Amino acid sequence: MRGCPFGDTNEGHGCPWGCYAKEAVVRYHILFSIPTPMVLREDLLRKDLRKLREDWVRIGVMGEPSYDWQLTLRTARVCWEEGKRVVVVTRVFQPPQAHILEGLAELGATLNVSLCALDPPEFLEPRRALLEEYLAMGGRAVMRLVTFTFRDPSLQGRQEELSLWGGPVLEQPAKLLRTNPTFRLIRGELYRPAPSYVGKPRWLTAGPQLEGFPTCWGFCPSCPHKCLSVGPEAALAVPEPHTA
Repeated sequence: MRGCPFGDTNEGHGCPWGCYAKEAVVRYHILFSIPTPMVLREDLLRKDLRKLREDWVRIGVMGEPSYDWQLTLRTARVCWEEGKRVVVVTRVFQPPQAHILEGLAELGATLNVSLCALDPPEFLEPRRALLEEYLAMGGRAVMRLVTFTFRDPSLQGRQEELSLWGGPVLEQPAKLLRTNPTFRLIRGELYRPAPSYVGKPRWLTAGPQLEGFPTCWGFCPSCPHKCLSVGPEAALAVPEPHTA
């Protein structure tokens, strides 16, 4: 998927921490506010996957995959058949049907649901329930917990409470622009330029906030966690692909 209508919320910053996908897409002058399914050319995707050195693929980089779960599942299956572990990163703006979850679980796909302490209860609860459902059916369910250094102790407490949901947690320290309204809620003096793939960093971060959890921090190729699709935090076996 390309795009997500929630990119226009939060004074144009999208999710509370800011929409990294929107930042990536607007460089190419693509309208982000209208989610658009990309055309799946299996032949081209397989060709690209066979050239890829990495043994994993992340879905949900340029848009919100929950706006077309069927396409997400089809893409994940092609990646799996080519011997790649699949990680789906989503805010679950549209809930998946049971057969979608079952299909992703059969592929050994890792479902990363991005949440944070600023999400209201009516947003958090259905997504936490989805994680529990996916975990119960044998899927790799990961709470991708975006963390902040809040000024409000109650928000700090809610952040820590979320980390104890009962399943794997991947901490993602928030990267913020100073213009993001969320910046008013955090201890800005603790934030420093974040690592950047390209150019001078514009985003600020305070780094990891939780102890004892794997962290999405740094560059993907050198990350040992690969969104928790590997390692003791996700010890379920990945099914063998159908093809070499």
